[in-house]
Amino acid sequence: MENTPYLVFGVEMTEAGEEVTTMEEELERWALHDCSAFRDARGPDEMKRLFQRFRATRGKPVTVTPTVTIRSIDRAWRAFVKRWNLEGREAFETMLKKREADHARLSVSELAGQVCHLSWDQDYRCYIAHFEDGCPHCREFGVA
Repeated sequence: MENTPYLVFGVEMTEAGEEVTTMEEELERWALHDCSAFRDARGPDEMKRLFQRFRATRGKPVTVTPTVTIRSIDRAWRAFVKRWNLEGREAFETMLKKREADHARLSVSELAGQVCHLSWDQDYRCYIAHFEDGCPHCREFGVA
């Protein structure tokens, strides 16, 4: 690598101070939720829902938050496009269903939801499953 003012610890940086990644070099930039690069895609709304489900299996948000930037969501969208195109429609949807089943089986929030529902079935309030901001499952029952 040549000696430039944007070289930090052997990692090339852009003028804005952001790393240039292989994914960015490899993939063209698509606008968030741009479905033009998909092969054998569903409708745009369905692709957005699949992206939300895909991110949810890893507990990742699909909106900008104080800790999640639009740039990271754009990267996730590009990775989603690439994975869809490499795996194909059927394989991707099969993988997503498996991930959702694994997430439901292993997720702490899903476990809290199960405790909440079981305690309501036994006519107990689910104090043990409450989160700091209240139990999202109890909100379904209009309690919290």
